[in-house]
Amino acid sequence: MSAAGGGGAGAVVRQGQLRKLKTMKKKFFVLRAETPECSARLEYYESEKKFRAGVAPRRVLPLKSCYNIMRRLDLKQKHVIALFTREEQFCVVADNEQELHAWLTAILKQHRSDDASDELLHPIQHVWQVNVQKKGLGATKNIQGLYNLCLADKTLTLVKIKSHNNVISDLGLLERVEYSLKNIRRCGDSERFFYMEVGRQTTTGAGELWMHTDDSNIAQSMHSTIYHAMRDCAKETENERDHIVLPKGPDNALPARRQSYSDGRGRAGLTNGNLLAYSLGAGTLYVERDTTLTFLNITRTFFS
Repeated sequence: MSAAGGGGAGAVVRQGQLRKLKTMKKKFFVLRAETPECSARLEYYESEKKFRAGVAPRRVLPLKSCYNIMRRLDLKQKHVIALFTREEQFCVVADNEQELHAWLTAILKQHRSDDASDELLHPIQHVWQVNVQKKGLGATKNIQGLYNLCLADKTLTLVKIKSHNNVISDLGLLERVEYSLKNIRRCGDSERFFYMEVGRQTTTGAGELWMHTDDSNIAQSMHSTIYHAMRDCAKETENERDHIVLPKGPDNALPARRQSYSDGRGRAGLTNGNLLAYSLGAGTLYVERDTTLTFLNITRTFFS
């Protein structure tokens, strides 16, 4: 294969036509291996002819700048590869499943061999672009604007998307905020908004975060996916099950603090399978008894 592209250019690992998601126009993409002079990178050209002629690429994306590379399954297009940097989400579309698998495998192999890619978080399963609202923790902890919300097996992380036009607006904003799924008290969605409440044992302290998405379906998907990740994480840890905590006893000893999850779209009395959520002021109580829903008159609950 040709190695056109200038001095120091790495060997061509894979080449061919892909579509840019934003325009759905075909471009000629070239994946290059790492060299002592250059890191592994993905390039694209207007056409294969221009690539063969040695014309400079229209775009060069160093893989070391990507903190995550994954397939996206929440879009209308079925064969989408997303490359996430702190500035953007760059997506390409393959023609079929076989092409997608071949490109994604090749890109990930080059990405993992690049020593500069240590910014990768935990193995990330899902990423959503959100606009964190100026309310709750967004206002008090200065977490506002465009972020990528990254879900791993045990963590949920907000990674700031840097502004191209107004760098000053990003000054003072937290670049990365990581939450353990164990410390998320509840989550939900309302129209195009996704919200979650976190406990006191987090880096930001207790409070709520509200995030605006592009579509109500995305907000619902986030809610469902994150909620089930919270449940799975809790099941893996001993003694971390949804249950009731009684009020303070006569011996003045506070009971152990536990967490509860809500899978409803509001904050009270919504069912999901064999689960029922009730809003009790301090938080949301989840009641489960096999497959039978039971209402209990509880006056007080404690949350982490």
